[in-house]
Amino acid sequence: MRLTDGEVTGFERAAGVEATYHTWDGADLGTLRKTLPHGILSLRVPLSTYEREAADVALDAGADLIHFTCDWKDVDTISGINQYIRSLRDLHARLLEVSRRDAISVLASGPIAAAEHVPKTIILGADAVGVDLALYAVMECVPPNHALHLGRFPEEFPLSDVPWGTQRIVNLMNAWRDQLLEIMGAMGMREVRRLRGETGRAIFQDEAEREAFGDIKVRQPAKEVVAR
Repeated sequence: MRLTDGEVTGFERAAGVEATYHTWDGADLGTLRKTLPHGILSLRVPLSTYEREAADVALDAGADLIHFTCDWKDVDTISGINQYIRSLRDLHARLLEVSRRDAISVLASGPIAAAEHVPKTIILGADAVGVDLALYAVMECVPPNHALHLGRFPEEFPLSDVPWGTQRIVNLMNAWRDQLLEIMGAMGMREVRRLRGETGRAIFQDEAEREAFGDIKVRQPAKEVVAR
């Protein structure tokens, strides 16, 4: 259950609630925690409003989950993807810095469109990965936000053939699971939890280019000599 800004009551029987972080002018997480002592309390942190203080707010309130996510427009460019990577790494680093990494879980979602994005996101520091865009693709639908952008909508959505859509999602998740196990086997790992935050097992393009070409100095072109 996702709350609107300032909403702190009316959900006492919910299994969990999620409030959105806006440089903190939304619902009071401390009040939510008292109202829902046994439920799952999540702080949704969009990429567009991310800052390190979001982790402190979630920890101080006793939240169970930080949901780091983004809109598809935020990662529609290379610079947006790089910002997503840097922000997720920074969130994981902040939790390690205050020695509270195991006190809260991090769910990352947004630009997850292929099987290899799952282990990559876990390496950046996520405990769990949310899949959304790929599910629309497997059901042969255009995501609603993309449909608005493209000016067209799926012919039939929501789907009427629920068993067909369900089986396709199960098949996709099984295929992604097999690929995750293959990657973990190549790394010599038996459980996915060991992969969290293991950035030493990844190669980042900007870091690789800096190490390879950072010391190279560009020589000035020689002046042209005109023969007379």
